[in-house]
Amino acid sequence: PLGLPMSPLVLLELVGPAIGLHVSETLNRSFPERFTVSQNLAAVVKAGKRGFYVHDSGAPVLDPEVAALLKQGDTVLTEEQTRDRVLDAVAQEIGLMLDEGVVAEAQDID
Repeated sequence: PLGLPMSPLVLLELVGPAIGLHVSETLNRSFPERFTVSQNLAAVVKAGKRGFYVHDSGAPVLDPEVAALLKQGDTVLTEEQTRDRVLDAVAQEIGLMLDEGVVAEAQDID
């Protein structure tokens, strides 16, 4: 999506929750109006989980221990709604990077 080499959630699984939380906290300190820190992500890191999925039998399956840590809000989103929210946020950040001159052209974003 958006011409990126992988989705944000695949990237998060690859780098792991601790790195994701560190990035989230850093962005929140610099841009609190644009970035929040996920309490679910913080709970996964506090529990010492190194990933979100179990990769034992081929296709990854959500780790039941991780699932038990996750708290849902009042509105349950479908997979499509979740994907759309993530991609909308990524698209907004790409727009800001272009507007602020952080990158010259959209194809410079990776």
